[in-house]
Amino acid sequence: MANAIIDITSYANNPIELDVLAEGTEAELKIIAMRSGTDKNGNQYISPMFEVLGFGPNVRDFSRYIGLPGDGRTAKENVSAMGMVSKFAKAFGIDLTKPFSEDEVVGKRGWAILGIEKDQDGESINKVNKFITGA
Repeated sequence: MANAIIDITSYANNPIELDVLAEGTEAELKIIAMRSGTDKNGNQYISPMFEVLGFGPNVRDFSRYIGLPGDGRTAKENVSAMGMVSKFAKAFGIDLTKPFSEDEVVGKRGWAILGIEKDQDGESINKVNKFITGA
């Protein structure tokens, strides 16, 4: 079987820089993926991956860790976690009165005020400072 030749030389002189929106930007987000699992401390979480809408294709996608209430957390941490889950669900129209699958939330849209943080490689990336309803 012959190896295929892959020619990406035309991209060598035209690197695409992904944009990070300014701190405090209000933006519509679309959930493009959802992960759930258990973190290193044994606590359950969800982690939606967001696409920023309305600012062009060069804006970098980002995710948000949302810890879920549970036995491994203190009472105060559980209250905080429930507040975050509630704000996320309200912003994206997710019904918390019934379970949902990861696939059911992909495509849902909501609003947030964005901030900036560093990713694991030390590069700037947007983050959710606050989920909001309406815009």
